[in-house]
Amino acid sequence: MTGGGPSLDEALATCKAHAEKLPPQLAAWLVARACEEATFDQPAMGQALFELTSGDASPTLAAIITRMVHPDAEIRYPADGRELRTALYDYVKSTHRPVSPELLAEFLSRVSATAPRESGDPLFSAGKQLDASGRVHQLRTAPPPRASPSAFEPPKMKPEELELARAPRRAPNTWSEPAPYRDEVGKKRSRLALYLALGLAVLGASATAAFILYPSLQRKVPLPSLQPARALLITSEPAGATILIEGKAIGVTPWAGDNRWGGKVRLELRRDGYEPFRDTFQGGKDQSIGATLKPKPR
Repeated sequence: MTGGGPSLDEALATCKAHAEKLPPQLAAWLVARACEEATFDQPAMGQALFELTSGDASPTLAAIITRMVHPDAEIRYPADGRELRTALYDYVKSTHRPVSPELLAEFLSRVSATAPRESGDPLFSAGKQLDASGRVHQLRTAPPPRASPSAFEPPKMKPEELELARAPRRAPNTWSEPAPYRDEVGKKRSRLALYLALGLAVLGASATAAFILYPSLQRKVPLPSLQPARALLITSEPAGATILIEGKAIGVTPWAGDNRWGGKVRLELRRDGYEPFRDTFQGGKDQSIGATLKPKPR
């Protein structure tokens, strides 16, 4: 803990150890303060903000997180951090709740006073992390170290066995006639490679001539889209609901990725023990959808 209150690393460690989430306004304020450093990793800061809130963020904060962790650097906030800090501080102001180093320290102190417990939340389970596309995945653990080679002693061999194991040596001043067929095989391969190169050159020249002589063929070649992909964030309370878009499962909540659909898109969330959630969203635009699932009546 520094003179300015608990650091981001201290808050993350405390929340993970006790399976607690930080209030959104404190989490956004803490990350915004960390982004005032000269250099910072924006996707890592988005990951930290996602973990501090346990994925339970308002649509405004969820949209900020989605842009921070987006795989396309052109869509993320500018590297100087000014626009990002402004967005985070504006969100804190919109909550109308006080934030300060003292309030953060008091909250973490109350959390630390409780006994550490194992969380059922997949965000705080060992080996879980949010990747650049917004999906929660399992980290790979390092394999156990192998035993040092010095712990094993090679078998001892007799001098006769060592002599037999050595590669046979050619007697000095001996001459062997080269096999003539090897040169013939090399010549055949060289001719085959030459024929293939000539064939490819003829095909390339023919294709170029066709595009020049027939301009109508050029209009049929699809041009890549220059517009950046839009972001889509889908969260639910509780998390872990299966996401179906147009009837096709694409993952589980929380989920973030490209909004590659077009027009009005049908969305459905399913989880055992809860009523299905159905909604629609506009494809091809930045969208953030947060759903609260209702338990099924018993």
